[in-house]
Amino acid sequence: MGIDVKRYDGIQCLRAIAAFLVLYGHIKLAAPLLHIKAFSTSFGGIGVDLFFVISGFVISLTVDKGLDSLQFLKNRFSRVVPFYYLMSAYFLYHAFRDHRVDYRQLWNSFMFLPIFDKGTYTPPLHLFGWSLAFEIWFYLVFAAILNRFGRKVLWILPAVFIAGVVANLLWLQNLELLFPRFVFHPMTLEFSAGVLIFRFKERIGRRSFILSSCLVIVLSPIIFLTDYSFNSGGLGDVYTIINSPWLGMIRLSIWGTTAVLLVVTVVGAEHIFKIAWPKILTKFGDASYSLYLIQPYGFVLIGKMEVHKPLENWEKVLIWIGFSTALCIPLRQMVETPITEFVKNALNRKTKRGVIYV
Repeated sequence: MGIDVKRYDGIQCLRAIAAFLVLYGHIKLAAPLLHIKAFSTSFGGIGVDLFFVISGFVISLTVDKGLDSLQFLKNRFSRVVPFYYLMSAYFLYHAFRDHRVDYRQLWNSFMFLPIFDKGTYTPPLHLFGWSLAFEIWFYLVFAAILNRFGRKVLWILPAVFIAGVVANLLWLQNLELLFPRFVFHPMTLEFSAGVLIFRFKERIGRRSFILSSCLVIVLSPIIFLTDYSFNSGGLGDVYTIINSPWLGMIRLSIWGTTAVLLVVTVVGAEHIFKIAWPKILTKFGDASYSLYLIQPYGFVLIGKMEVHKPLENWEKVLIWIGFSTALCIPLRQMVETPITEFVKNALNRKTKRGVIYV
């Protein structure tokens, strides 16, 4: 029988906020001619940094559950990969139909790690697949260290990524091959920070909570100000960030730090105040993966609607937000959860009821 592991509803709420931030950050893509500063910004991309920190925290629950490295990888594969493959199928079909197939793009889309890229990162078919590449790499490193060192993974993994990022900034960034720069990109430290938050979660007291919440308030306006400070897309320009470790370090120091402080604040609030988190927000948190992956289909819907009738920008924004938020929970219930359970049961060769969020 497995160990009973606490469900962090505050973390689920934070997942919902992260997904909504990403949704907000992509309004400018849904309505590119909407010349309103508040809707043309990229700082909603901090939602991805928040996802990475949360991922490091939640994956560390594996240690409390007592899972071995193989079971951990089975659980993560069934939780993340099959649903992503399904959500990428439409874009794969159109790539073949339109003769836009590139082996590097196919590899990065379905094998995740960009081992064939030279110079710059080749975007996957699904617009958000780049973040899954970081996730999969983190899972592999976590599993390898867990298999060899057990609970010491909570110490060793952050040390490995810190050493790797230092090497990247000092020596690796001049390599033509992207892979070493990618796997030790500064954003990997966000996963490591989540692991360390889990390791020290019991020590988050009132002082830590007050300090972290105050620093979030201070850093939040800085995120907005740095949005366009470094290049045409700001620190939210994903592919520029991936290809430039030093810009990645700047994003980490501002956006990543804010994400870390948000997680510390929420975990501290749960420990100190025993907050009853809003049910609707936890539901969206449970469906955050669906909310994240469904968004490119909003672009498809808008494009198909415009074939018949030009849309005003405000109409595009309403369609974009309404489509993504209205469908994510049903999509999670009717597609994501069943396919996750089916693959998990197939891998484990036995039936287990329910989905564990690790």
